[in-house]
Amino acid sequence: MRLLPALLSLNHSKLPGYVGGDACGGIQGYVIPADLQAEMAGRFQVELKPVHHINTHALVNLSLMGSVGSIGHGMDSDLDVWVVHRPDLSQQQRISLEKRCDALREWARDTDLRVQLFLVNPDDFVSQPASGPTPNALLLDEFLRTATVLAGGFPSAWLIPPEHDAACDRWTQTLNAQLPKTRHLVNFGPLSTPSDEALVEHALGQLAKSMDSPWKAVLKLNLAHLYAQPGGEWLSHQHRRALQRNETPDDPYVALYQHIAPALDRPGQKSRLTLIQRALYVKSGVTLSQPNLRVPAWQQRAIRDLTRTFGWNAARVAEIDQTQGWSLAQVQNDHQALVNELTQGFHALADRCRWQGIAPSGDQRLDQVARQLYARFESKPGKLEQLHPAMTQRLAAHPLILALGPEGSWQLVEQDVRAHFYSFTQALLWCRANQLAMPLQIQGPEECLRVATRAVDAFEQTLSFDQAQADYSVPPNTTALMLVARVDTDSGPGLARLSDIQWVHQNAWGENYCRSYADNIQLAISDALLHLLGTQVDGGIDCHLAGYHSDFTAHAGIDAFVQMLRGANEFFARPDYRSGAYVVQVDGAFLALSFHENQPQTERLEDYPALLEYLARPQRLFRRVELDQSCQVPADLRTLLRHADPGHIRYFVRNQHRFTQVWCVDERGSLFEFKEPVSHQRAWVNHLMGFTTRLLTQRQLTMVARFNADQAPSIEIYELDDHGIHLRTPDQIPEPPAFGVAAVGEWTPEATLEFSLHVGSQRFSRLSHGPDFMRCAAQAIQAHRPSGQAYPARLTDLTLPRCVEPWGLTPMPTCEYLKHRVLLEKGLA
Repeated sequence: MRLLPALLSLNHSKLPGYVGGDACGGIQGYVIPADLQAEMAGRFQVELKPVHHINTHALVNLSLMGSVGSIGHGMDSDLDVWVVHRPDLSQQQRISLEKRCDALREWARDTDLRVQLFLVNPDDFVSQPASGPTPNALLLDEFLRTATVLAGGFPSAWLIPPEHDAACDRWTQTLNAQLPKTRHLVNFGPLSTPSDEALVEHALGQLAKSMDSPWKAVLKLNLAHLYAQPGGEWLSHQHRRALQRNETPDDPYVALYQHIAPALDRPGQKSRLTLIQRALYVKSGVTLSQPNLRVPAWQQRAIRDLTRTFGWNAARVAEIDQTQGWSLAQVQNDHQALVNELTQGFHALADRCRWQGIAPSGDQRLDQVARQLYARFESKPGKLEQLHPAMTQRLAAHPLILALGPEGSWQLVEQDVRAHFYSFTQALLWCRANQLAMPLQIQGPEECLRVATRAVDAFEQTLSFDQAQADYSVPPNTTALMLVARVDTDSGPGLARLSDIQWVHQNAWGENYCRSYADNIQLAISDALLHLLGTQVDGGIDCHLAGYHSDFTAHAGIDAFVQMLRGANEFFARPDYRSGAYVVQVDGAFLALSFHENQPQTERLEDYPALLEYLARPQRLFRRVELDQSCQVPADLRTLLRHADPGHIRYFVRNQHRFTQVWCVDERGSLFEFKEPVSHQRAWVNHLMGFTTRLLTQRQLTMVARFNADQAPSIEIYELDDHGIHLRTPDQIPEPPAFGVAAVGEWTPEATLEFSLHVGSQRFSRLSHGPDFMRCAAQAIQAHRPSGQAYPARLTDLTLPRCVEPWGLTPMPTCEYLKHRVLLEKGLA
């Protein structure tokens, strides 16, 4: 502190802060003492001459501010310095000054000091744009009540009564007229209350900092809350009044506590007051039960006097200090108190933003702080509690025992306190995520010690426990996925041979999850895939096998399972596939994974016919379906699904021995399968083309509004054989049929489709011909055939309602027309 003003007033290549011959510096009224200049000459091995002194005074004030010199200054606190410069500096001079400050900051870091130098323009400081989340008014308030002037002029506000703040410019001019120029006061402008948006932004910034400096953040949050109240008084006003009465002001942190405490010293708020007292005590870094020689005696005395006002006795102080480490119960209780304070503070801010229409730096800022708080502290199914790092540091000295509990559960035992876990893996992961010393004392089966060592190694290889790497600006995508399972190596490969299945997930927000499934492989796979859909895995999937008997042996079942997960992850990683479906097969049953209203879901399909029914369902939008390699289905089905394409209706035909297999993949990705006779293939293919063409024309004509995207899909027919897929060109352009058999379907009050049939000029329906109207229509068709032969009846036209449902949500796709066509033609056979 003695060197800093001198270093900013000299310019020599051997001195810290040198940036060139034209360096900007010099401080108003500051003259380097002769003894200090001699000390510097010896310390830096430099001969200082008058030419090395900067004659121009670019700086008007150099001050420490913040916790320095107060009871709140701990050994890990920063040294904040305001470098207040003349308002008329040129851009080049300011750049030069910034470089000098950067160089001095680096030099201080080399001496293990964390010094922050801030350039400040005093002219209307409060009205200038803030350089960070803290409003300039709050910074000036803190400066005026904590500053220690190292060199330069005093702040004029120290001599101006707070009630005359608005006239600070006139007062400063009057006072400076009576002082020599070397002692001119520095005017930062009037201290006015920040806007609601600025106060909310500041509070959000403190919440974000609470992850690293919780105690300081809690104190500043409560102060900001008081400042936001109507009629709230600035702490700097009390400080200034004491100076003007020629009194020594209270310690800044004592004054802060005395300002906060009255609002909390009432029923229902005592626990918060206790937290504030503990925050102030821990922030100081003083442990009264074990004095530290590095802590000044005056700070020890001041803290002791303050704790007496709290009503703390020696036993209470020793309990908080706990030089041998805090107990697990203490840590959990204090952690919860801190979490409650931070989350309640956030909810109060969110409510204020909602009711007053405040959007601090856009809604994204509020969302990002919310993510940070909830990622660290919110309880979720399967999520492991992560204690605040400020708490877990005190657990290191306590012996913790991991013991097998009743019904296969595990307990973390410390004295009489027990933390319960569903599984051994969950307990190990909780200890590692909370930075507890490993290995623990394990009381359980002998093989658990071996598993514990290898499981922790797997955690280190796959997971990241550095919270600084958490990214709250992105969704909580899964960044690591581990499978911990027991494998019966004597039973051979296969998914069904896994047991004691547990999934370990870690996401971009640093949250850790552990889910256990005993021996239920289908439930484990379904849940893992669901989780995967909701939070895409970044950087691929790694599965580590922690086995009680397998000794991490590679297993074919694991490889197949990993491939299944990777396939699903790659399929849904593409944004346009959010409307798609991925199908896997486990133990004979199919699991279809998809999204509904942006939420992942799975549907169990018991067998292959159930899969075909699923593929034929009508869709509101185009849906692409992909079958995992685990699905045992005909090769044709995989081929057809890969050829689904929006804007295309594609028929695929394969000739069998007694019939022709026909599939339709329509414009929305639905797939429908039906059979046609091998004979007269040319006739029924042309009939199918004509039927599809007419229904598309009908749909186009009945559209409410037509756009380019609503153009009629193209119709294509392909033949499948052992050599591949071949496009089939129609033999002729479909012509209107000479004799029409049309069906019209409409919704009944019971939400069922009821049909009427038109055979030539005749009409058949349930109303006109009774329940046997289909047989009557078939007889009419037979009567119109010159040959009188009983070959299958064909629908030439089909009219259906606009939507699949009576309430009208899903448009009627082509495959749905084909379903009803097949059913009606069977009824007419």
